[in-house]
Amino acid sequence: AMAEPPAKKARTALPVGCRVQVHGLQSDEGRKLNGKTAEVVEAIDEKTGRLQVNIEGKLRKALKPDNLHPLGGAEGAEIRPGMRVEITGLQSEQGKLVNGKCGMVVGLDEATGRFKIEIDEEGQRALKPDNLIVLVTESGKGRSHALTLNSDATAMQGKRPKQEDRHVQIKDLHKVAEALKHDISHIDKPCALYAVYDGHQGSNCADYVAKHMHAKLIPKLAQLGGTQPEEVTRIFTEAFSELDEEFLSRFRGMYDGSTAVVALIMGLHLFVANVGDSAAFLCAEPTEGQLLVKPVFTDHKPDEPEEKKRIEAAGGTVVYLGGIARTGASNYHDRVKEYRMQMAQGTGMSMKEPIALAVARAFGDREFKYDPKERNKRVDVVCCTASVNHVELVAGAHKALILCCDGLTDVMTPEEIGVAAMQFQGKPKEASGHLVGEAYRLESGDNLTAVVVFLEWGPLPGNGEASKIRVRHILLKHKDVRNPYDQIRKKEIIRTSGEAEQEMKEVLKEVHCGGIVNDANFVKLCRDMSECGSAMTPGDLVGDLGWITAESVSPQFAAAAFRLRVGEITRRPVYTPLGVHVIHRVG
Repeated sequence: AMAEPPAKKARTALPVGCRVQVHGLQSDEGRKLNGKTAEVVEAIDEKTGRLQVNIEGKLRKALKPDNLHPLGGAEGAEIRPGMRVEITGLQSEQGKLVNGKCGMVVGLDEATGRFKIEIDEEGQRALKPDNLIVLVTESGKGRSHALTLNSDATAMQGKRPKQEDRHVQIKDLHKVAEALKHDISHIDKPCALYAVYDGHQGSNCADYVAKHMHAKLIPKLAQLGGTQPEEVTRIFTEAFSELDEEFLSRFRGMYDGSTAVVALIMGLHLFVANVGDSAAFLCAEPTEGQLLVKPVFTDHKPDEPEEKKRIEAAGGTVVYLGGIARTGASNYHDRVKEYRMQMAQGTGMSMKEPIALAVARAFGDREFKYDPKERNKRVDVVCCTASVNHVELVAGAHKALILCCDGLTDVMTPEEIGVAAMQFQGKPKEASGHLVGEAYRLESGDNLTAVVVFLEWGPLPGNGEASKIRVRHILLKHKDVRNPYDQIRKKEIIRTSGEAEQEMKEVLKEVHCGGIVNDANFVKLCRDMSECGSAMTPGDLVGDLGWITAESVSPQFAAAAFRLRVGEITRRPVYTPLGVHVIHRVG
């Protein structure tokens, strides 16, 4: 008798509502879906052996269970590069040794559906989602990611008679929300908001929006169910519209306006909302030696086809003055004729010169929002509908976010802006100052503002075995730190930050031997040069800071220190408000 065929290996059931990740599709169309997340919406069809899944809420497909991996983690949390995870359920003798250890997700092998995990002090392994638990701060709370935001800003009045730019940095939106009695603990960390507002015809509108944008957004974020782009876009659209209406209602005698670019970072999600021509650029890892600089905003120029169509439908006009497209109100041409007539008569002026704006969208600008004949009728020749761009940040690949006013983009290309900022990686104050100074040198005639946010990736402090580490360091201060005084040698610090950086690079040459610390050199240089009190510690403990947590040191110091393995030393200087450091992890 013929033997029965071997039974097929039983597959893990994927119930309706299960979160899964697509992998292993081989067609050209299918490869585009590999790595995307989906939800099972219908049970397996016994005839076809396929499941109906909804991919990212946009596309419904019938796929085989072999092409779907259930997502691991607390309550089915989604696994993405940059997240911290705990290893569980490995059955081999070697695998059991790493169960309970923590690591960072660094990638996905689409062919096998396994995640590449850099396990703390163990190296890299490829593991199934079933063997990973996403680490969360508390049950039901947002996840923390291996990302530190290192930001600062510079503003200059430039060649304008008044400074009408405003900028905002809220480096921890959770703390601000708590102070305002709103709970946004369900939102992933880091959570921060950065903005540049470029006022025109005055600064009242820019002031108002800068002071109230976060207060308008936070209550809406408290009601947010996730980071779906559609929901966040709705929140931004509502907030922009409501703030515009409030300003116009409260300040009926003010005719100024403001553009805006607002960046919201929630974990690994970046959202940028804007009206007008204030800009945002995301810098990514160089390809073939060329830094990748991606615009993450929508430039609302009046002569863009869709904008021009909308302006004219609202009764406005697009005119060209000095070769620049501008938005004119419905009575612009009539007012220009009247103005010229009064000028020609020479009997005095009863009106100001009519203006036309170089943008199609902005806050405020009363004379472009209302019909000149029916003062209470909104026409929105210049509207305040936000454009929202969304990017999922990739661990290690995305390096910096830059926000700036058009005073910079008028004289510098996106690539020039990105390259100029990245020369000062890790030093956002110097980077933003260099951008503003370069735009001024290039004869920009506008106010100048730049916000630079460096995205610093590394293992997440505070989870699993990496919650507390022991380090020693060498510190060099400079004249711009909070306390420019060397208490060991009893003298004032007069060196510049650039000089401190160069000295520390020489220190690194002495103590850095292919990633291994030359201990004798470290001890000698620490005693001779370090301007931290720890340099007075006797014996081999010179420079020792003891056991530290992420909360006990500055974010910049934590990001660098927790990235190290035991025995490693930083390969480049680390910049904090205290000065410039070399850090050695000893435990």
